[in-house]
Amino acid sequence: MKKYDSVTVIGVIVCLASFVLMMVYLPKPKPQASQVPPPPPPETVQKTTPATPDGTATKPGVPASDGQAQKVPAVTTTYSPTAPLPESLAPLEIVGKHGDSVFQLRQDIGGIDSITLLKHALYKKRQAGEQEIPRVVMGHYDYPFLNLNSGLSGVEILPGQATVSEDGQRVTLERQSADGKLSFQETWDFASPDDDYGIAYGLTVRNLTAETQNLAGLRLEVGALPPSLDGSKKSRGEGAGGLDYGLLKGDAKHLNLKDVSDKMDATRVKELASTSVNWIGIHSKYFLFCLQAGWEGGFIGLEGNACPVTSEAPLGADPQTPAVLRYHARAILPALAIPANGETKFSVQGYAGPKNFERLHKLGDGVETVMEMDRFFFGRARWMGWLSRLLLWGMSGIARLFPASIAHGMGIICLTLFVKLIFWPLSHRSQVSMRKMQALQPQLKELREKYKGDPQKMYAKQQELFKANNVSQMGGCLPMLLQIP
Repeated sequence: MKKYDSVTVIGVIVCLASFVLMMVYLPKPKPQASQVPPPPPPETVQKTTPATPDGTATKPGVPASDGQAQKVPAVTTTYSPTAPLPESLAPLEIVGKHGDSVFQLRQDIGGIDSITLLKHALYKKRQAGEQEIPRVVMGHYDYPFLNLNSGLSGVEILPGQATVSEDGQRVTLERQSADGKLSFQETWDFASPDDDYGIAYGLTVRNLTAETQNLAGLRLEVGALPPSLDGSKKSRGEGAGGLDYGLLKGDAKHLNLKDVSDKMDATRVKELASTSVNWIGIHSKYFLFCLQAGWEGGFIGLEGNACPVTSEAPLGADPQTPAVLRYHARAILPALAIPANGETKFSVQGYAGPKNFERLHKLGDGVETVMEMDRFFFGRARWMGWLSRLLLWGMSGIARLFPASIAHGMGIICLTLFVKLIFWPLSHRSQVSMRKMQALQPQLKELREKYKGDPQKMYAKQQELFKANNVSQMGGCLPMLLQIP
């Protein structure tokens, strides 16, 4: 005697197949860095020269229109979106106000080489010979976070000398263009009210001449991050981390490692460069670099690509495992037409820290979407994001009731029990339906033997039997399907 009929078996197979699809949805790990495609060829750019005062200049603080930005004579130079910077000799060390982070900031050209997160260990257990577990380090000097890049503007900005405020939480860097026509003042403010992960960046571009100056092509470095900061093999798949950006209309887009390497052709590069966005973020499995524009209209575009890892192996990395690529991005600032003796200001909110939902949600503009809590099978669903946030809120609330050492474990256990309790009626109904179906197996077998030559009549008799005994063919499977989310 068969324990289960074909309908029950098919239902169980469908449930298992759905679960397997969710598990294998993430792409395969990326191959070795030796297979990295060459960087895009250098581009021919324009060099800024004084524009004649013909009434097209904007007032201070207003980016130029497309027509104004085009009035720039062309001078040949080169630019590469993946060109790294050399190591800085003596970076400033800034300790965050709350003691969460230590920043290494370049004194001459600005930008944050690296950020050490003092409250985040690189891995759980000490390795042999280690006195303490190393802390997480974000970024590297070759693509410093919040570094101003003028390579495509045609304007050479000379090095300067950074100064630090008395409280040690604000760094100011004054620089000038090589032709002496423009000055650039940059500030990095580390005095975030809640933690050390927020960095307020300011840029003031001043026109030192009596003529309108056009300036286009400035980039702001978002930095570079690998899929996993600890170098562990299990965390280095394409699905770990990504490059995300928020469109002006509110939607967010996600690019994985293959999107920014193998699939990043000239058409895609051009499309991204003309896509206006509110924010741009690159993230590893657990940590995020993000820039948010503080003006209406946002960044006028972005550059996204993959760059090889540095020659230094990540702390904790297995030397036998192949190197991986890093996500890398730059934000494109609006074109400017700065009037005589005028100035234009940009304010950017930077974030460099853990992918914590509550923190990212406070940033606004949908930055929390980098956590992909709305992911459901092969797409993204708003209702799934709502459900995930509800579960996270519940788990976090429960975790606060316990000591830190067991908080998250108890949160998961209690939330699991709560979910089981909620779904108990469905689970109970499923079990009852399966027991009823099992009890009908002898009668179903008789019907199959009696009407094996007439499938339609056999099906009709089976339905009559199910209806008479109040049994649903999908009663054992549907409750399980409802629990998949």
